[in-house]
Amino acid sequence: MRDYILLLGGAALLSASLLANPDDLVIHWDGGRHHALNQSASGYCYIADIPLAIQALLDRFRKVLYVDLDVHHGDGVEYAFMHTDKVITLSFHVKENGFFPGTGGWDNTGKGLYNVPMRRGTQGPIWEETVKRCVEMVWKKHQPDCLVLQCGCDGASLPRNSNAGLTGDPHRGMQLTTYSFQRAVKSILELGRVPTLMLGGGGYHSPSAAKNFALLTGLVLGQELDEDIPVEAQYWEELEKDGGIHVGRDTRMPPSGHCEVEFLCESLRERLEKA
Repeated sequence: MRDYILLLGGAALLSASLLANPDDLVIHWDGGRHHALNQSASGYCYIADIPLAIQALLDRFRKVLYVDLDVHHGDGVEYAFMHTDKVITLSFHVKENGFFPGTGGWDNTGKGLYNVPMRRGTQGPIWEETVKRCVEMVWKKHQPDCLVLQCGCDGASLPRNSNAGLTGDPHRGMQLTTYSFQRAVKSILELGRVPTLMLGGGGYHSPSAAKNFALLTGLVLGQELDEDIPVEAQYWEELEKDGGIHVGRDTRMPPSGHCEVEFLCESLRERLEKA
């Protein structure tokens, strides 16, 4: 465990050191431990690798925007930077009684601190549209010159052959798909040319997480991956169970979805106006 923690810490600092120019983008899928605190572990996170990376980035960049797409609140990163406006934190997550870590409501206050709490079971199109619009609002407000994007995918876990519920990831927080995740990340990356660090995070159904990270890597490289998993792949049988490279069906906005998106975006807009 000690060696692994040291590797994560070193990887965080190395990843940050590689960012300098506007077109620089570094991917570190084994990073993204967003629950760890300064002096304690939390939520499977034994080192605060994200604050380590961001602290290193602050030596070179005026303002860093941290966006957290994990289904759980990015509490550790929020706590680390809630007293400075040099780091803007924006987290999209489930906020319900009994859902870890139970923080991240609209009433959380701090310098440059924003949360978009969602209901458990939020569908992909609602999440996607909310993420796109909310990140754009925060971006325009704060004009960051560096981006750290945590891509925890424990909400993207609905196997294609399932008709109900989140049966892949044990946390079953949202009904996200890799389609929604790709489009949301693409939208964020297109907001401006700034040095960007992309991190992993949650993802407790390994085949779904592997597919999501592979698709996002392809997105960054401008390569569209084949739908079928190559038969020579080491874990072909496990990866092919839900029918290909994508996880979940691409669905349309539900009838009540637009109202839900408007509520979430308007709530964030009010918070931005008060900041």
